[in-house]
This record gives sequence, structure tokens and C-alpha cells, in this order.
Amino acid sequence: IDDELAVLHLTMCSMRTRRNRVSLIGRFPLEILCRIFSFHAINQPHPVYNKVDPFPADPPRTQIKLCWITITHVCSHRRQVALSEPNMWRTIIFHLGTEWAEEMLARSKS
Repeated sequence: IDDELAVLHLTMCSMRTRRNRVSLIGRFPLEILCRIFSFHAINQPHPVYNKVDPFPADPPRTQIKLCWITITHVCSHRRQVALSEPNMWRTIIFHLGTEWAEEMLARSKS
């Protein structure tokens, strides 16, 4: 039964991907989608830190997040677009750790 459920799950994922491709936003040219995502990233607030200590040793985790990152959770196409768009990664947030800072720098292609 578990094997059959796994096959059905893969089939449903495939069907959702096909449905997303024929949706209006799924048919947007890549350049337009990148521009929309870039505007979204620009308009999302960045983490706010204490002005007295802008680089605390142990900042609260609730303040460290990329608010726009949720667009990468919608579908695989949007994820690929956002991950490959350098403008999405132009603000490097060092408080997420060295590994994330290096990844953001690599994705920003700077």
C-alpha cells in the first residue's frame, strides 16, 4: 500500500506541475517573473536589529528571516527562478551564519 501511495504522490506532484505551467503566472516570460520577484524582495522588510548593537553575538532568531523567501515555497518553477535571480540575493544577511552568507554571495553573483 505504501508503494502505491508513493506512486500516487509522485503522480499528483507531476499533475500539479503541469497545472502550474498552464496558469497565467506560469506562462509569464522569465524576465517578467524575475522582475516581479525582485520588486517583491525589495519591498519586503529586512531584519531589524538594535541600533546600539547592530551585530549582536546571539541575535534573536525570530528577527532573522528573509520575508520574501516564501515565494520559493509555492512551486518548483518559482523556486528555480528565485534561486537563480541574482537581484534576489543582493542583500547579504550575515546573522544567518557564515554558510548562508556565502550562499547568498554566490547566488548574488557578486
